Amino acid sequence: MNEKVFNQRYVTKKLLSSQDDYFLWIGEDKQTHLPVCIKEFNKKSPNIPLAAKEFARECSLVQKLASMNSEYLVKIYFIDPQCAFYVMEYIQGQNVQDYIDGKNKIPEAKCLEIIVKISHVLSRIYNEFKIIHRNIEPKHILLRQSDLEPKLTGLGIIKAQDSMNLTLVNQVKGTFFYLAPELIYADSDAEREYSVQSDIYSLGLTFYFMVSGSSLFEKPEEIIQFVHSGKLPNKFRDFGNRNIAKAIFQMIDKDILKRLCDYEDVMKTLQELQKSLGYPITKIDSPSIVAAVPSQEKSQSEKNIQEIGNLKKVVNDLIKGLKDIKDSTLSLESLNPKPAAAPASKEAQSKEKGYQEIQLLKRDVNSLIKVIKDLKERVTQLESIHSQNSF
Repeated sequence: MNEKVFNQRYVTKKLLSSQDDYFLWIGEDKQTHLPVCIKEFNKKSPNIPLAAKEFARECSLVQKLASMNSEYLVKIYFIDPQCAFYVMEYIQGQNVQDYIDGKNKIPEAKCLEIIVKISHVLSRIYNEFKIIHRNIEPKHILLRQSDLEPKLTGLGIIKAQDSMNLTLVNQVKGTFFYLAPELIYADSDAEREYSVQSDIYSLGLTFYFMVSGSSLFEKPEEIIQFVHSGKLPNKFRDFGNRNIAKAIFQMIDKDILKRLCDYEDVMKTLQELQKSLGYPITKIDSPSIVAAVPSQEKSQSEKNIQEIGNLKKVVNDLIKGLKDIKDSTLSLESLNPKPAAAPASKEAQSKEKGYQEIQLLKRDVNSLIKVIKDLKERVTQLESIHSQNSF
């Protein structure tokens, strides 16, 4: 194999992966003589120009993540969108999938620690850049060989939330068995949207894989059964530690409104679990924020606190209303399936009216979803403002 040199500094040594749209290389930094990982766009991709546009978008988002300096995210050393490549740190170790498939076992306490740390970096990615990972699964968590410290990777399909809506089923990204139910079986395009909670679902299934040594869902029909009836495979019922099983279920609840709502909730739940099980509690320092706030801004901060409280109450009321509407919709849907033909009799007309009522209720559900998302965004902005004004 002929060596390639990028930026007159990074030299390829071994091809790790070859896909339609990119190559992944193990390379060497000629200045430091340390191994690196190089992702190169395939300029002969059959998907050009769409693939080129997507790789440029990926480089742009990776550029943002490069500024994070998180010990639990693969470090980015160099990005060149024009030449279509970027350089990352090379981790001496294995991903979780390969590690467990190789008959290795991760201690229960270490599993909890890893998920807390990955939750922390995902929280930072979202809170600082409004970026959703979209592809969380065991093969995208690397474990350092020396101490099993985790590093999040799989940055290829990360996306900013403002461009997250999907319009076609085949646009859904990620591995099928780790995709949240709302992404696979959404009733409408308005509901088919990636969110923090869809990533939390994937992280919950990854957590299960780590502690059990096998995937929770292994057949598509198992996922279909879970979505429609809420019934999980029998092996989940037989899972050893019921406290851990309860935490996992909170992360993978098929009802997004009942699922843990953000990474802070995930970390708090798992840290409380660590305490109850007598394991060391994983404590992670948040990045320091340095800001001088004049005393006259205190009153604005107090107003923010009050508005946050008011908005949270409104959001909770909307969520309750959304649950009521969904219950009504399910009840009507079971009694009034879509008529097979144009209504003629009074009974058929009544069924048609019932069916139309269902559609109106679904529209109301989608409207409420949009309102809730807008309010949550406002709450997040206010919490950020208050956080800065508190220093």
